[in-house]
Amino acid sequence: MGCCGSTPAFDYDLYLLSSKGERSVVVKSEGKEEAQHQMSQTLTISAIIIASIFISLVVGQTCPAGGTNLVTNPSFESPAVLPGTAASLPLDSIPGWIALLIDPSSCLTSPPTLNLLNNYNGLAASAGNQFVEFDVECTASIFISNAQTVPDTIYVLSYDYSPLPGVSADSNVMKVYYNGIQMNSVTASGIGLTTTNWTTYSQLVTGSGPDELVFESQGKGYLDNVMLCPLVCDPSPPCQILTQDPLLGCVYTPSSDGTPCTSTCSGSVCRAGICDPCDNVPNGKHTQKVKICHKPGGDKPILIEINDHALPAHRAHGDLDPTIFYVANAAGCGIESEECPSCSDIPPAGCARLCVP
Repeated sequence: MGCCGSTPAFDYDLYLLSSKGERSVVVKSEGKEEAQHQMSQTLTISAIIIASIFISLVVGQTCPAGGTNLVTNPSFESPAVLPGTAASLPLDSIPGWIALLIDPSSCLTSPPTLNLLNNYNGLAASAGNQFVEFDVECTASIFISNAQTVPDTIYVLSYDYSPLPGVSADSNVMKVYYNGIQMNSVTASGIGLTTTNWTTYSQLVTGSGPDELVFESQGKGYLDNVMLCPLVCDPSPPCQILTQDPLLGCVYTPSSDGTPCTSTCSGSVCRAGICDPCDNVPNGKHTQKVKICHKPGGDKPILIEINDHALPAHRAHGDLDPTIFYVANAAGCGIESEECPSCSDIPPAGCARLCVP
C-alpha cells in the first residue's frame, strides 16, 4: 500500500513527529545517497531525539496474567477507521506511537503516511479490529512506543506479527528493539496466504524507566496487540523458593532439606522440595521414618529405618543414604512412583533403575 514513487529531486527535510503533532528537525539533505546515509545516523540517535518528545501515557489495559499493560493504544484501535477499510494517515495520527520512514527518499513529493487497517479486504486483526501495516514506499516502516517502567523490574514483552499475503519471507521481516538493543528478528512467508496469519512472539525485558520500544521493517508485514506486562509468577509451594530471573523468568528452587515447612502436623520439614507428611506426637517432634545404610562396627552396611530427627547423627557416624531403585515392571523398567532403597549398587530383587527414554 505504498503511496509514492521516487523523483529526481532530493531536497527534503526529515522530521520526527510525536502524537501531539510536534516536529523536531533531524537532518536536511540534498542528495539521495546522502539521505540514506543520514537516515541510518538518525536511527542511531533516535533514542535521544524521542526523549525530547516523550508521549504522555494513557494506559489501563489488563494483562493476561494480571497487572497493567504499559503500552498505550496497544492494538491500534485509535483513531477509529471505518470497518472494512484501510486509511492512509499522517505519521502523527496514532495516539501513543511515533511513526517514521526508513526510506525518506521514497517520499520526496508527497507527505509521508502510515497505513491503518480495520478488517480490510478480509484481513482480520489479531486483537480488536485494527492493526498497522509496514511498508517502505512513502509509508511508515518504524513504529515506536515509550513506556514508563519500574527500574530493575522484569516485564514480558509480547506482540503479534503477520506476513503480507502473497509476499515471500525475505520481504516480510521485522526487527524489535528495546532501549536500542535488538531483541528479535521476525520473518515469515506470505506465499499461499489470502488473509493475515498472526503469530505471537514474547521475550523478557528489564525495565529502566522510561523505556523505548521500536518495531522496524525494511519490507512488509502487519503489527498488532503489543503488550508490556509485569512478569507474574505462580505462588511458590511451601518447599520451593521463588525468584525472578531476567533470562529464565519464574524460577522455583527446592528449599534445603530439613527446612521447616507448613503441613498438617507439627514439626514437618522439607525434603527434595516437598513438605513431608508426618505424625503429630505429644512433644511436637517430627517422627517420619526414613531409611539409611547403617554400618554396625565397620561391617557391611545394612538397611535400617530410623526417625528422621536422628538422621544427622547417623550421617555424622558415617552412615550413608541408600541408593534408590524402583519397582520393576514387566519390561524390566523401574516405575518412578515406587522406591526400592538399597545399600548396594545392585538393584534388589524385583527392582530396577529407571528406563532412559
